[in-house]
Amino acid sequence: MHSFPSIRNVHELERYLDEVEYLCDRSSHGEGLVMKQVGYLWEYVFFPTLAAANIYLDQQHDKTGMMVRPSNLEDIFVELTGRQLD
Repeated sequence: MHSFPSIRNVHELERYLDEVEYLCDRSSHGEGLVMKQVGYLWEYVFFPTLAAANIYLDQQHDKTGMMVRPSNLEDIFVELTGRQLD
């Protein structure tokens, strides 16, 4: 038998996640991310905006294994801890 969270618990979780996202938006990591694959690892370079990340990528001569995308909480976790979420 599966138990489902109560509506109250769901609302509390949503409020907590909204607060976490707000704090991360204010973090020094920014909202733009350039990722570069080096072997089996990824290097992260954060930028204040996606536009700034795209400008950086456009300036690179070798874009092999590089991509731009919005940063998220998992990226910040990986950057701070050096561990991937499984």
